[in-house]
Amino acid sequence: MADISVNPNISALVISLRSIGYSFENAISDIIDNSITANATEISINCNWDGINPYVEIIDNGIGMNYEELINAMVLGSKSKKEIRDRDDLGRFGLGLKTASFSQCKKLTVITKQNEKILKAIYDLEKVVKENDLTIDLTELKEFDTLEYQGTIVKWELIDTLEKKNKVDAQNYFNNLINDLEKHISLYFHRFLAGEKTKKIAINLNNIGCKAYNPFFVERSEKLPLEIIDDLNTSCKVQAYTLPHHQKVNNFEWELYAGKEGYLANQGFYLYRNNRLIVKGTWFKLRAKKEETKLSRIAIDIDNTCDEFWQIDVKKSSAEPPLTVRSKLKK
Repeated sequence: MADISVNPNISALVISLRSIGYSFENAISDIIDNSITANATEISINCNWDGINPYVEIIDNGIGMNYEELINAMVLGSKSKKEIRDRDDLGRFGLGLKTASFSQCKKLTVITKQNEKILKAIYDLEKVVKENDLTIDLTELKEFDTLEYQGTIVKWELIDTLEKKNKVDAQNYFNNLINDLEKHISLYFHRFLAGEKTKKIAINLNNIGCKAYNPFFVERSEKLPLEIIDDLNTSCKVQAYTLPHHQKVNNFEWELYAGKEGYLANQGFYLYRNNRLIVKGTWFKLRAKKEETKLSRIAIDIDNTCDEFWQIDVKKSSAEPPLTVRSKLKK
């Protein structure tokens, strides 16, 4: 018997990681998660189409990174999923920055400032694939106007989804992405935007502040008593709401809380992990979506210690409740 090293083909690995299945808004959300974990109170997202080289920037005023932290952030799988994390950490596998970015672009630049030192790291995927070598270009900058204080900038360039489109099609596609992204942020980060149950964070998209969209219409909905489900491995809080009938609200309110998909599609459980929405409008296959339950929405809260038991995926966009919890949720 012999120990044989089977190192991956870097080019094939990177190409595979690019195909995990991130949507644009889920990829942006992963970067926002990192900013929140870095104690940012302001996050600015700039999506720019200049006719030739579209780019996306996510800028935060968090704690920034030093040399070792930046290198670690650029490592694929920088944390084990079994590693104990801070209770407020929104990360999962130590992959989010890289896989989210790679899914959308071929050039990732990270600029970070901490204690007056500014560092810049670049992943050029065309170079990585060509040389079959996973390396970054890391330099120290003497000055950088965009980061007046400490914080981090994540920049995406060479955005694949736009490369093969003509200018008009690309512009329209880009605009639709921005519109969908604004709605996504308003919903999935609504607790942070409102300072509800957590610290308040301002998120600006192309210089316009995102407003919290709470899917439970708490001002007018019927609220049931809070329930806590405990088992040996996990604990979750369950809060059920019945949204108001059409006759008890005006047309604007009715349409607003229907959401894009409508009441029938948006009924069910809404799973929050560390106050960030992960999954919305599902019964986890415990029952079918029916007309008579279309006004029922139920918030489930877990923390990051429950990730393995709830099968949170790398994109933090899907989950499955443990068997012991499923039986109690069904009731």
